[in-house]
Amino acid sequence: MEKLNSVLLIDDDKVSNEVTQALLALADITQHVEVAVNGREGLDILSQKCVSIASDPCPDLIMLDINMPVMNGFEFLEQFTQTHFASKPKVVMYTSSSAPGDLERARQFNVAGYLTKPFDAQQLRAILAGS
Repeated sequence: MEKLNSVLLIDDDKVSNEVTQALLALADITQHVEVAVNGREGLDILSQKCVSIASDPCPDLIMLDINMPVMNGFEFLEQFTQTHFASKPKVVMYTSSSAPGDLERARQFNVAGYLTKPFDAQQLRAILAGS
């Protein structure tokens, strides 16, 4: 798998974000991780980076939590799928929820994968290699 230029991590859990960033760095999956603490903040970042080819590089991957304040992961996906971006990153749901209903709802959005916390780098690599 080729190293990703950038990952946008959308999760309100500070400890989880620190662990995920460390894991991504240790596994040499990406050069850069940007963090948003809710879906609204994530959309704001994407609207700055993904609107045109001339803007800052769009992330290659979004790792998205489900349960967050302001805008949860599914609300984010509803807006993300309806917004035109010059390029669209792959989305991997990354959550502590193993509820079958959440997994099924994520599939309806055609996400690249669904990981439950904690995950290991091999799981993420397998998802990225298959999508």
